[in-house]
Amino acid sequence: MADFDGVKPHKDDPVVVQLRVNNFNVRRVLLDQGSSDDIIYGDAFDKLGLSDSDLTPYAGTLVGFAGEQVVASYNIIIGRHTLNQLCAVISTVHLAVKYPLGSGKIRKLKVDQKTARECYNNFLDLYGKKSAAVGHRCYEIETPDDNVDPRGKGRLNRPTPIEETKALQFGERVLKIGTKLSSEQEERLEKLLGENLDLFAWSCKDMPGIDPHFICHRLALNPSIKPVSQLLCRMCGDKGKAAQLEVDKLLAAKFIKDVKYPTWLANVVMVKKANGKWRMCVDYTDLNKACPKDPYPLPSIDKLFDGASGNELLILMDAYSGYHQIRMHQSDKDKTAFMTASVNYCYRTMPFGLKNVGATYQRLMDRVFAKQIGKNMEVYVDDMIVKSTLGANHHQDLSEAFAEIRKHNMRLNPEKCSFGIQDGKFLGFMITSRGIEINLDKCKAIQQMKSPTTAKEYDKRGTMSAQSLVDFVVELTSDSGELVSTQWTLFVDGSSNSSGSGAGVTLEGPEEFALEQSLKFEFQATNNQAEYEALIVGLKLAIDLK
Repeated sequence: MADFDGVKPHKDDPVVVQLRVNNFNVRRVLLDQGSSDDIIYGDAFDKLGLSDSDLTPYAGTLVGFAGEQVVASYNIIIGRHTLNQLCAVISTVHLAVKYPLGSGKIRKLKVDQKTARECYNNFLDLYGKKSAAVGHRCYEIETPDDNVDPRGKGRLNRPTPIEETKALQFGERVLKIGTKLSSEQEERLEKLLGENLDLFAWSCKDMPGIDPHFICHRLALNPSIKPVSQLLCRMCGDKGKAAQLEVDKLLAAKFIKDVKYPTWLANVVMVKKANGKWRMCVDYTDLNKACPKDPYPLPSIDKLFDGASGNELLILMDAYSGYHQIRMHQSDKDKTAFMTASVNYCYRTMPFGLKNVGATYQRLMDRVFAKQIGKNMEVYVDDMIVKSTLGANHHQDLSEAFAEIRKHNMRLNPEKCSFGIQDGKFLGFMITSRGIEINLDKCKAIQQMKSPTTAKEYDKRGTMSAQSLVDFVVELTSDSGELVSTQWTLFVDGSSNSSGSGAGVTLEGPEEFALEQSLKFEFQATNNQAEYEALIVGLKLAIDLK
């Protein structure tokens, strides 16, 4: 019981200590086994006299498992990586830390329980209060290698209004506007849209294309890799007919042209969509392997949500055949060649499926809307949202966006644009004038999710081998075959980063007896999913010990 000396009874006091950093005594340092990174906040960073070269910047807002903004209650957060390097053992019950010294001795570090409670209470007081400006800079001391390219995982949900819209007729052409506009706002918006109808592409013929001198897509081929010409895979029946129809459409739109003597040649792959129709894809696997990744950064999702929410009026815009508005560089067109049953073609414009096309498009949008992004626009690849903090500025904000679109020969998709709305779905989240709200569609999917009922369904999760469970049972079983106790407390935690995901399970019994087990998942998971998987494993273990 000596370990409890000086520790007041508690349930959830955090492990907060004082450390010596850069010849300064730093209070409010949180030791967090659930954090995948070490973080120092801006105020502490400045007072310690550190320079930006000491750390790797992270452009974003810290968020918790539920997506909430993390309030800066601490000066420094020490995560798992550093704690593991120090071989530190943390006891949240005893509010103490033990770690080995170079001499072989063990040093014990006590927690400042009073400060810990102050930090925790400050967090509870501040939680949920929205600040006009994020008041902290974030840095990662350790930045793991990022082998996951979010551009290669498919599109996020397109921007869509979540309120009713009505059709605005311009002869045979139709645009959608919100139904909550005042008569004056609607009249001004109708006039502005009527003056800029030529900025919408009603067909591929209405797309002039981006000036290739402004931007075009280039391939950075590794010269040491030899070109690959794939063997022709013939398609018959419905696949062959669907492929020819798609080729005819691309030819009519002047997105492709026939090519002779290509060095790189790929097959066409037909994929059936959910509606039963066919989508034509080109197998650029070999070509993509020969191209290095373009590290051009995508916007921070958290900053997009913060900037897009809380505005009086919104405009959701989408580019017409966005990627095809960018042309391939003249010297790289023939490298995009693909084969059909009778003719070989190559792309004039930037095709889907090529490596780094998302980076090229984001680079285009950042250049075109350089003056608007962060001010009255937010852009993620080809999804655009014009925001107006005040409804009176809506006309001016849209006029500025139209001016840049006209200047650079971009064209919008009229079917996927909504003007003068208050609420919309952006990147899968509900953006409203009140802030970011719950997506009921996603909540409904989770609520209706069925729990696994068979051993086979559990195995599909790939969380933990059967032998691991057996090891736990053996450790908890006495020589007589009876369980040590029928009363146990289960603690679980999960986390995920670019290096992988995992979880921790702790079983505590009477007489301060405790067992801990760490898990590494063999599949990709978000922080929330890792938490759920950890809970499932813990419940399975509890059932097996029953």
